[in-house]
Amino acid sequence: KYLNDQGIRYLDWNVASGDATSVAYSSDDLVENVMSDVVKYKTSVVLMHDADNKNATVEALPKLIEQLQGIGALILPVSEDTEMIQHVTIANNKE
Repeated sequence: KYLNDQGIRYLDWNVASGDATSVAYSSDDLVENVMSDVVKYKTSVVLMHDADNKNATVEALPKLIEQLQGIGALILPVSEDTEMIQHVTIANNKE
């Protein structure tokens, strides 16, 4: 609510790879997690982490990119044109 009140544009994610959980997912598991959810949305913002202990995430990236391209998905950077993905929508946040 504070960020919206300040006019700060921010994005959350709507697809999580699962690499932040306590479960030790394999790279194939992470790809499956993402692929099972990206098909649910017109615009997907995928949460993945870049850290020293995220080897499975690094290993998953080439496979994930290949599978996303295989279904015709466009992989784009976040920009001013990116659809707003927020866990709390602006409309619900104006109380």
